[in-house]
Amino acid sequence: MSDSFVPVFGWRPDPAAVAAVLAQLPRPHFSAAAPHLAGTGEKADVFAWEVEEKVLGKRLPAWDQSSIGSCVSHGWGRAVQDVLLAQVALGNVEQWPGFEVCREAIYGGSRVQVGGERGSYDDGSVGAWAAKWVKDFGVLFYTKYDGYDLTGGYDVRRCKEWGAGGCPQPLEPTARLHPVKDVTQTTTPEQVRDAVANLHFVAVCGQTSRVMKRRPGGWCPKTGNDWPHCEEIAGVCVVAGGASSPFGGGGAAPFAGDTPAFAERNSWGDYLGSDNNAVKLASGREVQLPDGVYLSTFEERAADFREGDTFAASAFVGFPAQRLEWWV
Repeated sequence: MSDSFVPVFGWRPDPAAVAAVLAQLPRPHFSAAAPHLAGTGEKADVFAWEVEEKVLGKRLPAWDQSSIGSCVSHGWGRAVQDVLLAQVALGNVEQWPGFEVCREAIYGGSRVQVGGERGSYDDGSVGAWAAKWVKDFGVLFYTKYDGYDLTGGYDVRRCKEWGAGGCPQPLEPTARLHPVKDVTQTTTPEQVRDAVANLHFVAVCGQTSRVMKRRPGGWCPKTGNDWPHCEEIAGVCVVAGGASSPFGGGGAAPFAGDTPAFAERNSWGDYLGSDNNAVKLASGREVQLPDGVYLSTFEERAADFREGDTFAASAFVGFPAQRLEWWV
């Protein structure tokens, strides 16, 4: 990580906006939408980047929101993309479309078409707005559309323009061809764990701030509550007992027992480097965390989930139990 790196945020805590979206969802709460998944993630080790490797033969690079507060679109875009990749791996989609999910469309659509903020150049969005956008309007990809060439990938200037003007209206019918079929609010670590363990990836919005380099074992411990930020929960796992504690320095005492953890994917590029990216799991496996991914504890994220602006995404109406055969 460069000494000049300055993190950029962009989540807006807005309970009224979240409540308005929840009132429009047929299954707003995970406990009611997916009671059959309760407890199914208890011992799971599930990682979105292993789905990428299975489908694409490689890990995709970390995304970088750059100088604009578009984190909500990045957290949501990556969660939706990983849900799609999981369906490809499960055989429910014919093939990967060949292009990554367009973040600018989620950013502009969530702010303008859902949030009604047309003409505003202030940064930021609400997680629930993005949830409604991907469900009701869908997503675009970085490809060429009639009148719009998105093949260059994420563009900060376009993100700013669409953030003020919305996703261009001519592209709305195309976006609607690729909706997320269902979204539901997850408010506890256990709900998030069970969703992700069943390949319903999660976009978390909250305040938790962290160290900017991984500690041994892959952890980025909490430092406070001054990051209004959105990230993807890209995996869940159980870390082996004896692994280094996330709450101290390199010489911290190890955990006494096995510890459940989230693998969180950030949107600041490869700011973490490859330091301390090895994780020993209770299952006996050792995994290498990808660019921009770190581990967090359930305890650290619990308050953010209670904020209510964290949602799981499903490729189906409802949240089916689903596991890939190499994880069973």
